[in-house]
Amino acid sequence: ETSSKQGKSSIGNEEKDMHAKIEELDKKGKALFKNKQFLEAAAAFTEALDYIESHTDQSNPSVSASLNKQIVTLINNRSAMYEKGSLPELAIEDCNKILEVYDISHSKARQRK
Repeated sequence: ETSSKQGKSSIGNEEKDMHAKIEELDKKGKALFKNKQFLEAAAAFTEALDYIESHTDQSNPSVSASLNKQIVTLINNRSAMYEKGSLPELAIEDCNKILEVYDISHSKARQRK
């Protein structure tokens, strides 16, 4: 029984570490946004999205379900940075990704598009 508890806690810690890293990148992106460094902010959000992709098993529905909200927020934030950084094509691409893959009723993505 002890070994199963240890297994669970290491998975819990891994997930905790992952969420902490994502949060750190998200804060970095928001700080860059406040400094009007829109494309640098977009890069920080992209880094967070790449981190999620490389540290999760996208085929496991419970893993991806717990991260979907974070992924949508990051894509939406990146889309806003592209829009402010005068890259409307990339902004629309991100809006389409949110609406087609994650949430067809996402109001911010619909409005930006």
